[in-house]
Amino acid sequence: PQYSERAWVPLETTPAEPPFLSSEVVTIEGQVSDLGKLSAHSHLTLRGDTEMLFRILFRKTPKSDWKELGRYLSMIGGVGGDVNFVKRSSTAANSKRTGKNGNVNLSLTNFIDVLAYTLLVLLLKLFIWDSIQF
Repeated sequence: PQYSERAWVPLETTPAEPPFLSSEVVTIEGQVSDLGKLSAHSHLTLRGDTEMLFRILFRKTPKSDWKELGRYLSMIGGVGGDVNFVKRSSTAANSKRTGKNGNVNLSLTNFIDVLAYTLLVLLLKLFIWDSIQF
């Protein structure tokens, strides 16, 4: 059909809930050396809003910069460290069923220090933060 320059296009309402279960599954395997260095491999399977965010980030970032993107995402996730491998493993053909999959290898030199600090902050928040008078 031919459309005029001012063709009417109907608006559709986006459903409040997606037609699938949103999920974020993260599997991390690693080890901590005697010197406190964490070496880990993580696998992410995302479905829903986070999947969409990761798709946008990876499509807009050149593959040569994926390690840097992985480092930033690791920092945002509260881990940090040096990322030495990032792989986006889903394709458009299977992503409608399985969601966004990815793998990240990272190392964090002062993992024990970071872990201790994180636990301290968590304990402060859980047990004494409300009792502190400012």
